[in-house]
Amino acid sequence: MTAAGKLVDFEQALHFDDVTFKKVVVSTWEPDGTPYNPNAFTTEALTIRGSRVSGSGGQLMPLTIVLNVQRSVMSGKVGRIAYRGCLIESDVESPSGTPIATDRAGMITRIDNAKVAHLLDMISAPESYQLVLVDKLGNVREVSDVRYGNLSSHKTSRRRKVQTV
Repeated sequence: MTAAGKLVDFEQALHFDDVTFKKVVVSTWEPDGTPYNPNAFTTEALTIRGSRVSGSGGQLMPLTIVLNVQRSVMSGKVGRIAYRGCLIESDVESPSGTPIATDRAGMITRIDNAKVAHLLDMISAPESYQLVLVDKLGNVREVSDVRYGNLSSHKTSRRRKVQTV
């Protein structure tokens, strides 16, 4: 769970203490079979809250406003992660209805600091774990960087259970 722990620590650094991480699911990149077998994954229960202190910059933004973080690769399409529950009112402005970062440089610094503290050894000098993207054909692409993408607005899925405390 070392690699999973580092990923949770990275996400914890981006989220507010109103957000609780309840579990981490780990799998290998190898297909688990047909039909899909969710029992092939390892799941560990967690009770970890985000490390950013809420309250000073306003209310949490609705879950439809997301922080996009890019996973850069040397070739092919970049990977994107859409984080919900990590933005407050003072982080976002919407001058023309499109959310943008109030302090883009500060947002970049926050992500860079979390990356250096928790993910750098899995990106720049992987020893036992390496961050990769794998497509449906099994092509493996090493992640060379994790960085700020942008802010955007996404509807929440009715199937996905998203909660904030």
